[in-house]
This record gives sequence, structure tokens and C-alpha cells, in this order.
Amino acid sequence: MVEIIDGKYRGGKMEKFGIIPKINIESALKPAFQKLDYNKTSLANVGEMLDRINRLKEMERQEQELKQQQKEQREMQLNEMIQQIVANTAYLPEMVGLIRKNNEINEEMLGLFQEMTEVLKAQTVEEAEGIVKTVVGKAQETNDALDAMSGLLSYGKLLIKLMFPES
Repeated sequence: MVEIIDGKYRGGKMEKFGIIPKINIESALKPAFQKLDYNKTSLANVGEMLDRINRLKEMERQEQELKQQQKEQREMQLNEMIQQIVANTAYLPEMVGLIRKNNEINEEMLGLFQEMTEVLKAQTVEEAEGIVKTVVGKAQETNDALDAMSGLLSYGKLLIKLMFPES
């Protein structure tokens, strides 16, 4: 155990060897105190640093607010675009139905035009005109009867003139 008696170490290992160290507390602590310079300039620097920190915190807060506003604006734009898409696609089922109906009509018309080619097999003008009348009669049953009939009549007359140019 080491004791300090009359400002000297007593009882330590060094005393056994005849060496008694003397510790000067002021000289030991002097480097530490030199690093801490408590003068007016340092206090002003601390105040400046605190101001800078506060400004940086305020700038960071404003940046976060701006990012949040931008995020909200993007979400609003996306919602508007989604609503527009929904409004634009609301008519798709109806359009698909109309396209199917149109395809059915086109298939019927194609069938009628193919039947009209039977005119080419006719032996007489009367037989050819009978085929045309029969096909036009079937055209009256289609969904678009008026256009079908006029188109078929024109086609039938053209075929008759090709087959029987003298009539």
C-alpha cells in the first residue's frame, strides 16, 4: 500500500529500491488545461456553432417538408391518372360487345357474298336473277339489312353482267 506522508510517497515498490518519485500535480495537469482555453473567443465560437447547428436543423426540416410535399403531389397525380384510366376503360366491355357483333355481321355478309358467287354457275339470266333475289332476301334477315341488300344487289348485278354481257 502506498501512502503520502509529508508530501512524499511511502510504502510503494519504488521505495524498496531507494527511488522515491515526487509527483508535481500542477505539471501533470498543465497540458490538459492548456487544451481547454476558456476565453471570450471560444465562447463566441460555441455560440456560432450552435447557430450553425440550428440553421442546419432548420434546413433539414424544410428539406423533409419539401420531400413530403413532393411525395403527396406524386400520389395525387397517380390517383388522378388511375381515375382517368378507370374512366377510359369503363367502355371496354361495351366496345368488345360491339366488335363481336360487327364480326358476326361481317361473317354473315361474307357468307352471303359467297352465296352470290353461285350466279357464276347459272345457265340463264333468269336463273342468275333468281339466285340474286334469294341472296338479297337472306340479307333482309341480317342485322344490317339495308346496307347488306344494297351491297349484295350491286355485286349480283356485276356478276350477271360478267356472266351474261349481252343482257
